[in-house]
Amino acid sequence: MHNYTEKELIELGYELKNAKITDVSLTMGNYGSLTSWLVLNGSGWATSYGGRCLGHGYLGSKEFIGSPNGIEYLMRIMDVAGVESWGDLENKYVRVAVKSWGDSVKIIGNLIDDRWFDSDSFFEDTIETNANHDKELKKEDGK
Repeated sequence: MHNYTEKELIELGYELKNAKITDVSLTMGNYGSLTSWLVLNGSGWATSYGGRCLGHGYLGSKEFIGSPNGIEYLMRIMDVAGVESWGDLENKYVRVAVKSWGDSVKIIGNLIDDRWFDSDSFFEDTIETNANHDKELKKEDGK
């Protein structure tokens, strides 16, 4: 996962904006996929952040499957926003990094501290890490 700094984001062409988290959700109502959402409101704009599939299951399901990285994803969002509880995210302020009008928000940051979370690089790294782990397990099985 890439750990950006404010300076680096600006050098890469990102515009940094303040946003208020006005709603949070953690739901498995999206076709049996567990997803998290933050509604972000800025000065004259609003967007949703999240939507990653963190697990599978539905009400009454016999089986629930969680993403190995889903909990860490949620915890990193809470950490960058400075809260210890998912419900406490509502009404908190964060910064977002965007390159142009209409871009999806993928990078959020702490309002005061120079701490950022890039969901894309987080999941790219976890896919690579999981693939390498699977290769190691196959090597061990082949001995």
